[in-house]
Amino acid sequence: MKASEAYDLVLEKYNIKAKDIAEAIGKSESDVSKFRNGHRKINQDLLQLYVQALPVEARAHFNMLWSYGDEINKLKISENQKQKS
Repeated sequence: MKASEAYDLVLEKYNIKAKDIAEAIGKSESDVSKFRNGHRKINQDLLQLYVQALPVEARAHFNMLWSYGDEINKLKISENQKQKS
């Protein structure tokens, strides 16, 4: 899972607005939205700023999704296939 995908899912789940992140890190709301939508790549330092702007629980969720998101999706697909059988 891409960092932008994980970040977008976390913002949605925790009802965090791009505007709030933008204000916290000194970027425009447009910059945050472009990253969320995968239209802007960012370096590790900026990604760290984005993640640090999240509440602790959301930060942990982001780290889990970014690290294990692909494996989680594979498990969901496998489970869905088993249920259809």
